[in-house]
Amino acid sequence: MREIKFRVWDIRNNEMIYGAHESYHWHGYLGLPEYYELMQYTGLKDKNGKEIYEGDILKNQVSELSVVKWQGIGWNPFVDSMIDHYKSYRFEIIGNIYENPELLEDK
Repeated sequence: MREIKFRVWDIRNNEMIYGAHESYHWHGYLGLPEYYELMQYTGLKDKNGKEIYEGDILKNQVSELSVVKWQGIGWNPFVDSMIDHYKSYRFEIIGNIYENPELLEDK
């Protein structure tokens, strides 16, 4: 069974909070959506063993970038290739859309 975990981007303080499901602030995250962005753990890990969350920026074997997001039937970019846990190790987390938006800018 996949572990259900979340992290939260605190918009006011510009910080990522991990383990949000364990925090006594949990109800605050849901009650003040204008201050927090909630992101779910995909259940997958990258090639370095880091947990992959919604909003992470991934780099594949040929240095193409993609953002992890729910696509209705699975997590993109994994749903496109019917990914399994083995294939997730082909990706590396290089940042996320909140702390590293510059990674997605055209150079």
